[in-house]
Amino acid sequence: MVDALHARGIRRVGLVTPYTESVQQRIIETFAKESIDVVTERRLNFTDNFSFAEATDEQILDMARQVGASRPDAILILCTNLRGAPLVEEIEREARTPVLDSVVLGLLGGLRSISVDFSHVSHAGQVCGWAW
Repeated sequence: MVDALHARGIRRVGLVTPYTESVQQRIIETFAKESIDVVTERRLNFTDNFSFAEATDEQILDMARQVGASRPDAILILCTNLRGAPLVEEIEREARTPVLDSVVLGLLGGLRSISVDFSHVSHAGQVCGWAW
């Protein structure tokens, strides 16, 4: 995720997660060490991995809309058990900003590591067309 953000010069992000405040704060601190400023964030305050998968599309969309209202350079959906990937294109259209989903980025990072061109991947957001 950091590689993709740095490659695009993105420094101001909105963060969407299912985590608790303490976990969210550690994530924000980690991004800060990489010169990425979390300018707005929303979380569900869920405490167990199973509950992360129970987040509804509406909950994820609502959080993304809220962070998008602050006009960050990108919106990050961070949690491999949070079903943000199917919502990326809708959020990008509404917010008019790139949305990076951690599941999508994990897949793209794997493809990138073995030199596979992923620019033809569709329905996963603007990041698929980025060079990073």
